[in-house]
Amino acid sequence: MEITYHWEGDYLVPDLELSDTTEYHIGKYGRMHILKNQNWGLTGIEK
Repeated sequence: MEITYHWEGDYLVPDLELSDTTEYHIGKYGRMHILKNQNWGLTGIEK
């Protein structure tokens, strides 16, 4: 398996794809964790 990379600004980022696209129920604490990270600007998950 070969990993390719692309540039984002000054950073070299791997081109990764997830093979599992199943959606999971994350529950109360999972949602709280995502909201905390969104408030801190730490996640790439769209609102």
